[in-house]
Amino acid sequence: MSYWIITSWVFVALLTGVNVFLFLKLKTASEQMLQMAFPGAKDMNDAMSRMQQMMGGMAGARGPMPGGRGGACKWRRRIRCSAQSRDANASADAAKRKTLNVLLRAWGFLRRFASLALFFLKGL
Repeated sequence: MSYWIITSWVFVALLTGVNVFLFLKLKTASEQMLQMAFPGAKDMNDAMSRMQQMMGGMAGARGPMPGGRGGACKWRRRIRCSAQSRDANASADAAKRKTLNVLLRAWGFLRRFASLALFFLKGL
């Protein structure tokens, strides 16, 4: 076989390995986010059915608001709810940051590998 064919297959094998690694990392991050959003959900279909049930329950519980606006109580309730959701999402944000950090490292590795490959190929 020619040198270029062997080199290209080695490059394909390396990229395939990187793709498989990134896929597995993203899959675990996706499963972690699914478990955080819907604890006890077995798969995506179960999570979607739970979400639809929650949305249906919220739509049924909320009635029309007489008088148009809700006044100051509505704003206080929103501020309190947003503070609670911030605390609940802290661990989800940490998982997202960790996944993003892994992806950025992989991207840096790919850039370095590509620049080295180009450097060596120009020398031939």
